[in-house]
Amino acid sequence: MPDKEEVKLEMERLDALLSNERTLMSYLRTAANAFILAIALFKFFANQFVHALGIASLAAGAVILTVSIFRYRKNRQKISMLKEDAE
Repeated sequence: MPDKEEVKLEMERLDALLSNERTLMSYLRTAANAFILAIALFKFFANQFVHALGIASLAAGAVILTVSIFRYRKNRQKISMLKEDAE
């Protein structure tokens, strides 16, 4: 049976993992909203300036998506390293 310290460390690691996943979901939701905004701008407006905003929104969504995936992987790796250090 694991002692209290081991259980506490495992709970902290699990909390960090879940927090990392929640952050990823927030980033993905933000990127999806940027993509949806771009589609709406392209579909409902014929103005050149609004189309430029749509392109900027697409670019922002792509950047947010890319950054979120890299941050998630980096943080997941750090959390895994913490578990290995504890053992």
